[in-house]
Amino acid sequence: MSFDSGLVIGYGSQPSKNSVTIWVEKNEAGETSEELAEEDNELYPVDARDKVYSNNFWARFVGQRISNITILKRSYSSALYVDIANEIGLLFQVEDGSRFILSHGLHDDSDDFSVIQESQIDNEIRNDIQGL
Repeated sequence: MSFDSGLVIGYGSQPSKNSVTIWVEKNEAGETSEELAEEDNELYPVDARDKVYSNNFWARFVGQRISNITILKRSYSSALYVDIANEIGLLFQVEDGSRFILSHGLHDDSDDFSVIQESQIDNEIRNDIQGL
């Protein structure tokens, strides 16, 4: 995700923490991290305005200011999850009220990372999410 200031953040999942993670790819001074996601041959960037691989939902976020970020946590009844972060999503809201989620398995209860709309949250886990 690129910002007007020059800041570029990367994001993904960290299954060992059952969480979404973010990191600085490039800071405002142009200094980069050691391993850039844009240099990973297995990743393919998609512009939100791309007519083939995107749609109008995602295009609406281009140029908008982020007004709020909420960490979404999931409650579990299993003791396996007690001592880990369980920060399964970052809910971004922009100035016009539109929202999207950087998700750790919210769409299918997996360890997969995805960027989703709220409507794509799996109904089986929606009630276990704090912060929505």
